[in-house]
Amino acid sequence: KNPQKEFILRLYPTGAWKAEKEKFVYGLISANTGVPLPKIYLHDNSKNIIETPCMLLSYIVGTELDNAYRKSRNLGLITNAGKYLAQIHSINLPAFGWILANGIAPSFGRWTDFLQYDLNEKLRLLEKANDFPKEIILQSRKYFSKRKNILETKEKPCLLHKDYHFAHILADEKKINGIIDVEWAIAGCPELDIAKSCMWMFEDMPELEKPFLKGYQSQKKLSKSFYTRKPIYEFLILVSAVSLSYEYNNMKWLDKNLAKLKLILDLR
Repeated sequence: KNPQKEFILRLYPTGAWKAEKEKFVYGLISANTGVPLPKIYLHDNSKNIIETPCMLLSYIVGTELDNAYRKSRNLGLITNAGKYLAQIHSINLPAFGWILANGIAPSFGRWTDFLQYDLNEKLRLLEKANDFPKEIILQSRKYFSKRKNILETKEKPCLLHKDYHFAHILADEKKINGIIDVEWAIAGCPELDIAKSCMWMFEDMPELEKPFLKGYQSQKKLSKSFYTRKPIYEFLILVSAVSLSYEYNNMKWLDKNLAKLKLILDLR
């Protein structure tokens, strides 16, 4: 009579702010869009239940989007993934910046000022590493300095998922059942999110980029200058990936992204 329910217990050992942030971001998306999300049953930062901040979420039936697509060849899944990203981008925020807990800090009035700040933070982390090539850091600063103005925009800050790729889009062969993992969300310009999604999702299946962007543009306009700025966003994405993989000592991921970054910087 009462079938068992399955849940996901998400732990936040590195800080209660991450649990607060995911609760806040899921709440924003739920209140303002039709994007399918996990339901939050419990959110606890007291450490009274277990020894770390945690959140109890509904279990989403399905598999990663690329697996669902390969089984079904249903292009509607890819188109709808684009639509849902556009819906997330429809949520306006008061400033550009990192989302920490339920606010933006530090916050910036200009997109490029935030991008410069964020890049500096990533490069400072790499500067502390004695064995990381200093030439890459130097050339990265020069690369962005020369191109920063190209990213100037009148676009208002909005919610970015910031990690929108196949593994975080769960689907069956007919529909997308849930978008998950919003811990990297920021307040930014939509183009960064789109560039990252295209870069991470369609390297092996480039034919899917067009239906993804068609779905996106059915909900939200994409600037004609996007493809001019896309390579600069890809540079920023790679610096972030290199910094993160170095921080977590993931040498396989570091080598892969470092090789791509060197190509952009012409340091082959």
